[in-house]
Amino acid sequence: MAEETRLLRAEAKYWLKDYDGAAAELNASTASRKQKGGLPDVIANASALRDAIHYEYAIEIDGAGGTFVPFSFMRRNDLLQGGTPTQFPIPQIQLELIGEPVYTFGGNESAGEKGKFGELGTARDNGWKPASK
Repeated sequence: MAEETRLLRAEAKYWLKDYDGAAAELNASTASRKQKGGLPDVIANASALRDAIHYEYAIEIDGAGGTFVPFSFMRRNDLLQGGTPTQFPIPQIQLELIGEPVYTFGGNESAGEKGKFGELGTARDNGWKPASK
């Protein structure tokens, strides 16, 4: 939990363009990447920080179990495989109760598709693992 909080602080500072602050969070002597991994300091620039934050999430958080935290990290950083649904679907029974048609979404052919209200409905395929066509 402490490491997840540290990564959230680093990511927040990254998005606020406080690259020195984000690097300080990742390079702290108490950070898991330093204590357990013995990794070198991260340079305080956008590219290095983005890569380091993604790597640390993959090592520290993905391994902790569950799917929501890795999914939400990859969603907000546009790292999802193309065609991945970016929102949870409305259950069929709820759609039927309000008289809306049942729908489906996702898949490679739907990459970048917009939702009912103009929001991104499926990932664009800018992620770390391109969708196989």
